[in-house]
Amino acid sequence: MLLYSDTPQAEIASILAFNSQSHFIQVFQKTYGMTPKKYRERYFESAFQRSGLSERYRS
Repeated sequence: MLLYSDTPQAEIASILAFNSQSHFIQVFQKTYGMTPKKYRERYFESAFQRSGLSERYRS
């Protein structure tokens, strides 16, 4: 969800049945070594490009 959508972290946390956004962030950071925000910043654009969608949206 972080890579292929702009769904807010709070909504992702809720969808994944976390009691709070802060707990989601803590678990995510422990698992991936960075916050969800940093993960999205680092990998979102490259995932978008790999998906082939970036070619569709070029002007």
